[in-house]
Amino acid sequence: MSGTTRTGELRYRPFGVTRFASGTTPTSVRFTGQREEAALGLYYYNARWHDPALGHFLSPDAIVPEPGNALDYHRYAYVRFNPLKYEDESGHCATLANGEADWENDAECWQLAYAIYGYGLGDGPLARRFAADWKVSPQAWLVNVASQHFADADYLRPFAEQYHNEWASRAGLPVHPVQWHPPPDYRSLNEPEIIGFLLGERTVCETWDCGAIGLDIAMLSVQLSRDTALFSTPITTIGGASGITVGQAAQYGLTGTSLIYVSGQVAAGKASKADLIVNLATTGAGFVPVAGEFATGAQLLWDLLDPFHPW
Repeated sequence: MSGTTRTGELRYRPFGVTRFASGTTPTSVRFTGQREEAALGLYYYNARWHDPALGHFLSPDAIVPEPGNALDYHRYAYVRFNPLKYEDESGHCATLANGEADWENDAECWQLAYAIYGYGLGDGPLARRFAADWKVSPQAWLVNVASQHFADADYLRPFAEQYHNEWASRAGLPVHPVQWHPPPDYRSLNEPEIIGFLLGERTVCETWDCGAIGLDIAMLSVQLSRDTALFSTPITTIGGASGITVGQAAQYGLTGTSLIYVSGQVAAGKASKADLIVNLATTGAGFVPVAGEFATGAQLLWDLLDPFHPW
């Protein structure tokens, strides 16, 4: 709307397919308040991509929100196949269609979320600790953190217990130790890494994994040149038969280096298990003539697209 003048209108089918559009809508925010990648026909739900034509997520849910509900075991399902009652703002916990918390099916998670929210209110010691931990207001916390894909009951419980224990200690009540984990960087939770790069907040190698991309390019170069005179020169001969060649030796070395590098990145939390699986698949296929170049090209493309996808 512009003043009292309607500039555009969008209407949707139950799972998000646009059924009516008119005028102009100067925003990429669309169905249930999510951003649409129009070129792909997909919505990004912070944790996963949703295909409105299929009515499914394109990757499985990392948790089962309600183990007692059989529908939650369909890990690709969108809002338990009932978009008229529920909506999914984060890719995990369901909310009602009006945007309110689904207390019936996610009571524990929302109790913990609102408990943390409550400790952040006011201007006392707990509110100051909340502000130091999260660096956002309690209201912004509910929107930007509590709705994130990882913010299930298991994740929120230690925070709620820590704040409760500090309150109990100040009140002279017994406290119980809990395992603590630090708050995440809230600024990067709701946006792909490429946004930070475009805003000048990330360097090239903070946005892309320069080490992985360098190894991909080196491997592709070896594969493309391994049949030339130099790279097909045998290093060893056994009984007059050619043994391993320079090109093969270089490929074996790069394969080992790549696996060690990606495994280290996964252990350090800088890469996902999906990255390791893709690396294992493409390096294995890399030894197949011709197909190897395509496999390494796919690995390179995966690493180049890393800032754009959530895996």
